[in-house]
Amino acid sequence: MLVRTGQYWSMLVPDWSMLGHAGQYWSMLVPNCYEACAEAAAWLRARLRERPRVALVCGSGLGALAQELSDPQTFDYADIPHFPRSTVQGHAGRLVVGRLGSAPCAVLQGRFHLYEGYSPAQVVVPVRALALAGVHTLVLTNAAGSLRPHLGPGHLLVIRDHIDLPGLAGRSPLVGPNDERWAGPAGAGPVGVGPEGGGACGGGA
Repeated sequence: MLVRTGQYWSMLVPDWSMLGHAGQYWSMLVPNCYEACAEAAAWLRARLRERPRVALVCGSGLGALAQELSDPQTFDYADIPHFPRSTVQGHAGRLVVGRLGSAPCAVLQGRFHLYEGYSPAQVVVPVRALALAGVHTLVLTNAAGSLRPHLGPGHLLVIRDHIDLPGLAGRSPLVGPNDERWAGPAGAGPVGVGPEGGGACGGGA
């Protein structure tokens, strides 16, 4: 259940969340998503020499890609307003912006996970902030397993689809009060997300 408290949404969840107590529930303050992302985007725009057009989210062990950027600028997640903190080993927790070939890119060295205790609304803040900062193409990477025995560690693959198990349980950034500044009317689906569709990084990221 979400309750508006000033500029924040207070998410009331069962007491296993180990957050601030509010009666029989525990209360987790989540910044109003659009305003939080806009503040992060403004912070970045004020400091970037060039606005990125492409963003790459690096999964486990892939953060070294940032070393390929020319003329890089590096920002710790801890310094960027409303960015969560990476707590998983192998996720450096830095945003590196520069050029990869001829393309101005933002490389996120580390992502965020629900199992770290973050809400879906918090997990998507960096991607949505970069969309507001000018990014129009998003590349997501991760360390994934396969049931095919010939696909061992180190293979580069394109994931064409996935089953959103947390989403089936209602754990989604689209859950909650709708904000049409992101994706228009309520009920936006994942149509166009994936390598064929080239889905946008703003609405349902």
